[in-house]
Amino acid sequence: MRTKVTLILVLLNVALFAFIFFFERDWRAERVALQVRKRVLGPESASIDSLTLTGNKGSIKLERIVERSGDLWMLTEPMRWPANTFAVSRIITQLQLLEHETSFSVSDAEENGQKLSDYGLETPALTILWSAPAATPGAPALGGTLEIGSDTAVGNRLYIRTGDRIHVVSRALADSLVLTLQEIRSDAVFSIPVFEVRSLNLQTSASAPRLRLRREQARWMFEAPIVARASKPATELAINDLNALRVHRFFDAGAPLPPDRTGLGPGAIRITLEGNNRRETLLLGNPVTPPSSAAAAAPAGAENIVERYARLEDREGILFSTLVPGKLADTLREAQTALRDKNILDLDTSAIASVTIASPQSEITLQHLEDAAPDAGWQVLSREGDMAPRTVTADGARVARLVQELSLLKVEKPEQFVNDAPSRADIETYGFNLPERTVTLACKPSSAQPATSIKLELGHGVGDKRALYARVAGQPFIYEITPEILNTLSTNPLDYRERTLQILPPDTPVARLALRTADGATTLYEHTLASGETWEKALASEPGPRRDALAALLAQIPRIQAKTITHDSFPDRVNVNGRERPWAWKIELTPASPAGNAPAPGIVTLFIAERSGGTTWLLGSPNQDLNLVFEAPQPLIDALWALLYADRDPGPQKPAGPDAKPDAKNTGEPGPSQPAAPADAPASPKPAEPAAPATPPAPATSAQPPEPAAPAAPVAPANPAPAPAPAS
Repeated sequence: MRTKVTLILVLLNVALFAFIFFFERDWRAERVALQVRKRVLGPESASIDSLTLTGNKGSIKLERIVERSGDLWMLTEPMRWPANTFAVSRIITQLQLLEHETSFSVSDAEENGQKLSDYGLETPALTILWSAPAATPGAPALGGTLEIGSDTAVGNRLYIRTGDRIHVVSRALADSLVLTLQEIRSDAVFSIPVFEVRSLNLQTSASAPRLRLRREQARWMFEAPIVARASKPATELAINDLNALRVHRFFDAGAPLPPDRTGLGPGAIRITLEGNNRRETLLLGNPVTPPSSAAAAAPAGAENIVERYARLEDREGILFSTLVPGKLADTLREAQTALRDKNILDLDTSAIASVTIASPQSEITLQHLEDAAPDAGWQVLSREGDMAPRTVTADGARVARLVQELSLLKVEKPEQFVNDAPSRADIETYGFNLPERTVTLACKPSSAQPATSIKLELGHGVGDKRALYARVAGQPFIYEITPEILNTLSTNPLDYRERTLQILPPDTPVARLALRTADGATTLYEHTLASGETWEKALASEPGPRRDALAALLAQIPRIQAKTITHDSFPDRVNVNGRERPWAWKIELTPASPAGNAPAPGIVTLFIAERSGGTTWLLGSPNQDLNLVFEAPQPLIDALWALLYADRDPGPQKPAGPDAKPDAKNTGEPGPSQPAAPADAPASPKPAEPAAPATPPAPATSAQPPEPAAPAAPVAPANPAPAPAPAS
């Protein structure tokens, strides 16, 4: 018996020690951990998805909604409205990082004779109920309750309770949690950012057409009531302005206002933004009367801001107001024109292969060579009557400016969107039965689309030639544009011809230079370089001004940048100041013979007309490679002036004084860089006749200017021989 009892006692002791070792130690460790741990809430608070704050003024419930664009906190009580993300994040962060100074259990407090009321926890000032998703599927949701009590007697601390423990925490927790409904509630009206918006729908009244804009990759398009391009900057700016709207104040849901006062019935302004699998619709009604003090106290000169009743379509019972800027209101009211793309042509300038410009009288085509840069490789194709087409090199910079102006052609004001649905009678009224210009742009094919063409028509309105209208073939829209574009769209092929004239072959020096009268009777200068001689040595013996002029002439002659091309063939007579006159002088250039057996280049002849006036001086060449007439550039005019008219230049005018007497030598005419008064061609200097002006004057204004004498040689040749003046 004693052995049996002993064994039983041993087994009982083993069981007791096992219980103490495996269970009591864990309880004590957990109790010690609770006392030592600083964080009030456990790790499960890291994924809080709902909060309920209950206080003396009611209850506020917040829920987290997971969306593709991110988590969104929604206020569900006392109303359903988006929450202020920053305010909710601050509350959750405070709870997750909340640490106590010390803590003790409720039972320990009761053992010491304390009650919950001593800590303000019998009726808490604020109760926070939080929840988090379960750690594993099917398990109950996690969560807890946090009650906020009274302040401690000293130390600016606060009592709170979680479960069966009371914590002493910093007073800052209460300060961060004491938020009003207005502070927790978001004041944003729209929550879809501009980069997410896929379409904008707008209807300004019950009778107004519904307007819809849709994003297509990098552009915006009108889908209703017309199909047209929308302005991307204007559309996205309008969406940004809509996103900037804020709730100004909420109205009491217990005292609803009648629809005729709010204007939120069928006639309300209806704005819808559609994003990724979500949409938001705002209804804007009548102005609030009387407006709030903030809306009424706008400073003088500030933008007109109107407080309007508003409501979101999916929240029927929530009425609020928002401050609408006048600029946004104007944009919404005139959206069909305010959001339109002001550019008339949707044009990729780098893809243009040809430009055809036609008028009722003529037509030209500008062709772009393959694999050439956009501002180079252009040629002019023109046709006169039944003759074969003629092709010449075009001025690439001039064509590039033309293409750029076409791409930038736009309406300047909303009222210049003249007609979006014209009738046949309207088309005739706007002058499109016989367009003033028709521009056809052929575009190269690309990997994205085949070759296309765009046809632009410009017409003058019937009875009003000052107005110019434009339309694109295949589109109904008619625009009013600036008439100055007609000056750019010239049908004269000479306006596009290459103005850089290669007089001599590239890198070919001049071996002989001769300046004569046109009939060859008088030689003003002639020299042929000897073997090893340079032009610097050849001109060294010439007087200073004459030497400089000849050097400038030699420097410019091989390659001349003409101001304009006036004729595409060389005539025997040239029009000077409205009269047909013979050529006055000529320049003969003999290029140096190339090395080897290459054929020697021929003589190049440039004929010079009598000066026309102002900065205009005509030159021409009958050579086959040139065969044209052009206006000389100013540096060439200065050089020719010094050679042909320098002996008649009176020099600068002397300042006039009270006793000044007329000076026979000072005629008051300008020098080479000054514009001269209109005059006829220069005559041989005579005592009774005035000297020729220093620079070409403006065209003569008299109807029939006197016929001038033939020009005389201003500078005698090196070996003068008696010769008559050239025939005039």
